[in-house]
Amino acid sequence: MLIVFCPPEFGILMKLLSSEDEIVVGNAALCLGNCVEVPYAALPLLKTEIVQVLLRHTGGDAQKTAVQLNAGIALAKLCTAEPRFAAQLQELHGLEILSSTMKHIVD
Repeated sequence: MLIVFCPPEFGILMKLLSSEDEIVVGNAALCLGNCVEVPYAALPLLKTEIVQVLLRHTGGDAQKTAVQLNAGIALAKLCTAEPRFAAQLQELHGLEILSSTMKHIVD
């Protein structure tokens, strides 16, 4: 049996992802992306709105593209770590949003 609990650090990262400071948001997304590489670490986030939050930052109009890139990378790692996040992303039409954002960043 696998017992899963949400570490307090994830709560802190979720709060930081809602910051007005883009540098803080970008760094929080980077940290989250690194955390979910640990096996089973992403499971507690299933009960949060992390996919929506990261998608908003990825597809948003941040002044610093590093925020969009870090959020996109964290989102990709999350979807790779746990397929249920990929299903949430699909329900939100996230791939279309990501595709549109990447075209905008490249141009």
